[in-house]
Amino acid sequence: MSFGVNSRDRGLLYVDDTPALAALLDLPESFFCSDPRAFTDSDGALTAPWPTTVEVARLLARTRADHLMAVVHKHEHQARQDAIYGRYYPGRGKNPGTHISPEICAEVDRSYQPAYNLLRQWCGADVVENFEELKALRDEVLRIGQLMEQAIGCLRQAGQAKAADRFERELGIPLETLRQAERDH
Repeated sequence: MSFGVNSRDRGLLYVDDTPALAALLDLPESFFCSDPRAFTDSDGALTAPWPTTVEVARLLARTRADHLMAVVHKHEHQARQDAIYGRYYPGRGKNPGTHISPEICAEVDRSYQPAYNLLRQWCGADVVENFEELKALRDEVLRIGQLMEQAIGCLRQAGQAKAADRFERELGIPLETLRQAERDH
């Protein structure tokens, strides 16, 4: 499945495997061709108009809400970084690349905000709330892990290697894993 745009800038839905999409969304296959403007090409791929496209996007948001909220969070995090530092696109060949100012990045992000809000609405308040809670818990685990790493380091510096080793064992994950999580965060 993919999305496209027709000559009036309206969305189109292209479905290569209608039975699979129908099963994923728990819909009858007839749903995708219920609009008289929908058609199937000679290769068996379905093209459906804007109303069907919107409904499929809404249903996908609900069925894949956890994944979608993670993607939205990633995009919004990157947008916040870009609004602070701008964004650099490396060039190719003799092109030196392009730097987009933080102001332009922030303006572009503002234009996407209504779409993010609509996705949150389609995903459902419970999923959004659970995602935010899970994110807060992960942030807290990371913070506590950093404190444990510092405490273990202080114990080692103070000559308390045995206590440091015990805390590291009880922590349950290697300190390098914590460091990698911090870098990835």
